[in-house]
Amino acid sequence: NININGDLNYTLEQIKDALEVSDCDVTVLDYTLEKVEYKASNILMCCDVSGSMTDQAIIDLKKALTDFVNTTEEIESVALVTFSSGIEDVCVFGTPNEELLDTINGIYAGGGTDIYGAVVESIGKFSRDIDAINTIILMSDGEDYMPDSSSFDNNIVQPCADLGITIYSVGLTSDV
Repeated sequence: NININGDLNYTLEQIKDALEVSDCDVTVLDYTLEKVEYKASNILMCCDVSGSMTDQAIIDLKKALTDFVNTTEEIESVALVTFSSGIEDVCVFGTPNEELLDTINGIYAGGGTDIYGAVVESIGKFSRDIDAINTIILMSDGEDYMPDSSSFDNNIVQPCADLGITIYSVGLTSDV
């Protein structure tokens, strides 16, 4: 998904001409664009703060989160869940940006990587709203050390479908 401010007047063809889409360094030529209008956007940042996220990795994560919070639009509501072996910090939708930024500044690295538990926790922060885009951006530098794939459909796939949540995963290092 690409969000473009509604005040900008570009045709879909103009946008497509300006984009370069790639997957694993291979240019994707066959794709379509669709205009979707919405009244709100709920974006939950689900962030790995495990022990491997030390030094430059945690600095880069904090900077990216700070930049994101500082550039949100009025219709965007941001929530934050940080995790390691368990849930570390939670800022729910509607948390003032100043409080989000304070939480981001206090992030530190330590522990394991319970991605599954963090995603389940993140899904629980949403409610169904047909006028909003619901998004989880999962950021991690590693693999889940506690996978529970036996309940993946019941605890992740079905709730996301029911609540209209799209999950995007971002690898934070070149090893991911």
